[in-house]
Amino acid sequence: MVKIAITSDLHLGITQASTIRELVHMIAAAKPALTVLAGDIGEGLPRFVECLDLFAQSVMPRRALIPTNHVTQLVCCCMASCSRLYFRL
Repeated sequence: MVKIAITSDLHLGITQASTIRELVHMIAAAKPALTVLAGDIGEGLPRFVECLDLFAQSVMPRRALIPTNHVTQLVCCCMASCSRLYFRL
């Protein structure tokens, strides 16, 4: 059986980094084949990047991001290339 972990609307900045770090460890311990980050993952671009980094530093083999309208607007307004930040994950 294939395991897929899905998170949504983590809102780093409202949710503490320590809470998200604990979630990352729990997901990594479950050893999913894929981890999906959906929705608004951070409040503002710095928190968005920080949340991506929390997951990117884990030992999870595959990660994906499903951006919402707020994420797309945030990234496109603040970055020259939207894809640069998505590929960071």
